[in-house]
Amino acid sequence: MALFGKERFPEEYQKKVGFRARDLLHKNWQELVKILNNHLLLSDNLKVFELGAGPARNLFYIWKENNTISINCNDLSRNASFENMNDKIKMVLNFIEGDSEVVIRDYIINDIDIFSSIRSFYAPSKRKSFIYY
Repeated sequence: MALFGKERFPEEYQKKVGFRARDLLHKNWQELVKILNNHLLLSDNLKVFELGAGPARNLFYIWKENNTISINCNDLSRNASFENMNDKIKMVLNFIEGDSEVVIRDYIINDIDIFSSIRSFYAPSKRKSFIYY
């Protein structure tokens, strides 16, 4: 039987994707930020939301490029995420603890300019089908 939610992603998982993650994970997002910036997509006062952000490594690089951007995210475990998060981003983000499926269903997040989700629906908490690409 497939594992979902915290059964699939225990708190130790955040160590693999946080600020002590392998260099490739950092490099990929630094390159994406350059692309967003080259297309003038990181303008002042944007509201960004990342679903399944973990320790907000990706959001850190966006915020570092323009610190007027409002940073919002969710993940399964606030404690594990914050333990593996850069201290600077902790002070500025709005973090919602919860399964991605629950956050999408139960929270109203208004006026999002950039929505990011990297594989956050491939392990929903219940047997459901999602199509993403």
